[in-house]
Amino acid sequence: MFALLLSAVRARLAQTATVLVLTALGVTAVVAGPWCAIASARTAAAVDVASATAGQRTVAVREQTGPTPDPHQALADFRQEIERTLTVPAERPTVGIRQSTLADGHGVPMAYRDQLCEHVRIAGSCPSAPDEGILNTATAEVLGLRVGQQLALHRTDGDTPELFRIVGLYDMVDPAGDYWADDLFRADPSSNAEPPFFVPLEVFAHAVAPTLVYDATLPDALLRGDGGYDLAGRLRQIDYQFGVGHLHLVSFATLQLLGDIQADRHAIYEGVLISAVTVLLLAWLSLAVAGRYTGRARRPDVALLKLRGSTRFALLRLTLGQQIVPVLGGVVVGVPAGLVLARELTGLVTTGKDARTAFTLSAIGAAAALVGALVVLVVAELAALRAPVALLLRDVPPRRRGWRGDVVDAAVAALAVAAAYQARATHDPRFGPIVALAVAVLLARLVGLLAAGVAASNLRAGRLRTGLTAVQLARRPGVDRVLALLVVAVALIGTAGHGFLAAADARGAQAARELGAPRVLTVQAPNREALLHAVHVADPNGKSAMAAVVNATTQPPVLAVDASRLTAIGATVDAGPLLAPHRAAVVATAAQVGLDVRSNGPQKVAIDASFVNERSGIVRTAKFAVPRPGRQLLTAPLPGCADGCRFVSFSLNAGTATIWGLFQENPDRVLLQPATLSDPRRWRGDFTGTLGADATVAAKEGLTLAARYDQDLAGLPPATKAYLVDAPLPLPAIVAGRPPRDAVLSDPTVRAFGGERLPIRVVRSVGALPVIGRGVLIDLAAAARASVGVGASGTAQVWLSATAGPEVVDRLKANGLVVVADQSQPARRQQLAHGGPAVIAWASLAAAIAAVLLAAAALAVALAVDREPQAAGLAALRVQGLTARAARAVTVAGPIWLVALGVVGGVLAALLARAAAGA
Repeated sequence: MFALLLSAVRARLAQTATVLVLTALGVTAVVAGPWCAIASARTAAAVDVASATAGQRTVAVREQTGPTPDPHQALADFRQEIERTLTVPAERPTVGIRQSTLADGHGVPMAYRDQLCEHVRIAGSCPSAPDEGILNTATAEVLGLRVGQQLALHRTDGDTPELFRIVGLYDMVDPAGDYWADDLFRADPSSNAEPPFFVPLEVFAHAVAPTLVYDATLPDALLRGDGGYDLAGRLRQIDYQFGVGHLHLVSFATLQLLGDIQADRHAIYEGVLISAVTVLLLAWLSLAVAGRYTGRARRPDVALLKLRGSTRFALLRLTLGQQIVPVLGGVVVGVPAGLVLARELTGLVTTGKDARTAFTLSAIGAAAALVGALVVLVVAELAALRAPVALLLRDVPPRRRGWRGDVVDAAVAALAVAAAYQARATHDPRFGPIVALAVAVLLARLVGLLAAGVAASNLRAGRLRTGLTAVQLARRPGVDRVLALLVVAVALIGTAGHGFLAAADARGAQAARELGAPRVLTVQAPNREALLHAVHVADPNGKSAMAAVVNATTQPPVLAVDASRLTAIGATVDAGPLLAPHRAAVVATAAQVGLDVRSNGPQKVAIDASFVNERSGIVRTAKFAVPRPGRQLLTAPLPGCADGCRFVSFSLNAGTATIWGLFQENPDRVLLQPATLSDPRRWRGDFTGTLGADATVAAKEGLTLAARYDQDLAGLPPATKAYLVDAPLPLPAIVAGRPPRDAVLSDPTVRAFGGERLPIRVVRSVGALPVIGRGVLIDLAAAARASVGVGASGTAQVWLSATAGPEVVDRLKANGLVVVADQSQPARRQQLAHGGPAVIAWASLAAAIAAVLLAAAALAVALAVDREPQAAGLAALRVQGLTARAARAVTVAGPIWLVALGVVGGVLAALLARAAAGA
């Protein structure tokens, strides 16, 4: 028997080799799939972790405690209690303590933190005594303090201040590092809190209710989930255990990162699995076609064995034995080929639980491919085993199809209808191959019917080449299945290729939408005025850099940009009519200013003139006391304005007064004249529309301010403000999505910087805005002028053009900006190329290429098996007068038409599948 099997295999080497190739392709796909999926998921997770912020890599535990007479022991007990429950391996744990305090009306928290002096640059010395501390450099400028002076901190409102000597001014060494990830030890723009004033731990011996803080950096391996570690589940469990007591785990950003990693992992696993299963199913379908064709070559052998009295079991054993050899050979070839392919594409996972999982899944896949191939080939042989000898010995197959083929076609059509409905409902392109398969089956049936009609008409008309070619398509058994395979393969390569190119374009578009410019620096700036000034000094021509502030915490989100530079830097949004000219600012460049004012009542009046330094953004105030009624000239010092301060507003505390002029001394210059002061278009009150707006009046003789007490606003002190309008109001804005609902009078408003609402005027509506998606785009300079002293939230950024060189970044740093993050569109596209959608696109393309190879192998089997009967038929026709040229044309035209119909049908099926998914 074994010798008989070998002789049968040798007699049909071409068919045997084709079955081996088909099996090997299926095995290669299912063996490589798990290794590629797991390795790709690990790579995607590694990229996500590498691009994560410090806040996403760090967890914090906080406790609001009572009095701490021994802060050293309190911190030690706090750390010990946490590390008993926080069993997650962590790196570089750091403890600290913080208490909210006030300094001269500003929120300046008092804090202690382990290893602080190793993570700051200090102009001075590190604090060591209980009455010493170090102050942030920017905060010192705001408060007007220097090293050696004293800082008075109030722990609570109205208590006796505690005096500290400033022994140093500090700046963070690595503001984007893990040490500074906890926002309790940074500036908090949302609450207008300055960076902490750091003191020795002994200071907290008298603390009333400080916050104890434990920060720990999570290892990259845990964040990636190496070895199947469920960090998200463990953090939720720890959070519950902490919640039972009095501790609070801060891990929202980490859980968000872990959720993104898990979503990528699931998408990759699902996409690669679908691609591998698709290849395996197509391999089985190709084997069925190959089995049907090769079975025709074995029909005489089966008939002869039946005539000799062989049983069906013996016949099955003999015919199946011929198939086992190439199938086993395909497994032997496919397993190492799959491992090599996985190693070349993604690299093999060689250690840990992931490697064991990949090995197990590959083994299961190879076994399934082997068993499935044998089952498919057995089913293909059953028809021959059941057929009578007379039918087996016929050279011409029966004209009628079996009912089983009709049932299969009907089932495929019904499945395609369901898949098309599901694809249309969910817009999921994964149902496309099922739709393509149904189109292929129906097209193959239609081509057979049309070919029969074409053959009959052309043969009657004497057009032998066309007629005989059509006969091959109409009467050769199995041609419809080969055509269906070709259609499916072409449809898959079309949809996968289009999806692959579309995914590449989508990554570029997503990177552009996320960043907004070719390169984006996330920076730390004291305020928005300082940000604008630093960018203008670093790039005076406005061709390389642009300031921006992103506030995603408001509803709707707000993107404020220096709109005059948008086009020059190559931003992904066109400001268009948003570019509105600003009036020239009123700038004082002296250390003293004067006021021409008239008190209109008997009581004493105090007027403050507020300026903002456009370099530092610090508000400077000149205070004028009006001692008596009548008109008079007053002077007041204006510190910190030698380099230029822009006038902002007048503020009146009580009574009524008329301002006739504002001027500066040394050098002497008039800042505000009566014509400007009396123009109602140049002045406004508060946007809230309450006391300040009601009491601000512009008259012909000057600006008259009248502070009155409104009984409906009980508890508010009598005061009013008049703001100089030097920016277009309402602010021109581009809106994506629904306009803001909040309004002042008829103007919609936004909280651009987290404070009071600013009125806007919608000049254009678009589908989406960069960075924020749906929200509001406004001009940063105009918003800064309209909202001086109103809120400070938002992320400061500098958008750079593609041609911006390193010297621009160096100048930005030299002008006081601290670069926290540096992102570019090419780097972001590279990160996205490792994500789930990109891996799925690669897997789909690889599956489509495998489908083309499978279809090509099935076509090769069909041509090889049909060669002898076709040659015999043409030889008979040659005897009857068919020319040699016509015979050669018929031999070549059949395969060409088959491939051409497969390509055209595949393109049609791809278009229909794409339309069904609504893509």
